[in-house]
Amino acid sequence: MVKLIVDVGDQKLVLGTVAQYALSARYEVEDDGLIARPYRNDTLQKTFSPLPDAAGELEGRVLGRPVESVDVPAES
Repeated sequence: MVKLIVDVGDQKLVLGTVAQYALSARYEVEDDGLIARPYRNDTLQKTFSPLPDAAGELEGRVLGRPVESVDVPAES
């Protein structure tokens, strides 16, 4: 979750908060960060909140949880 910021002239305006959810992802360490890459599909959902602090302490964090072994084939 990150703040949606736009530059207007010399000003930076915070329009709200955007959350992104990868429906199927594999996490990889890249440089000093954690990157979510598509795994079983390339679907990404985004939601918008007009509240600039909607993310609270979760802003800029990558959240995830294992749902099954990555070696198990996806069910149709």
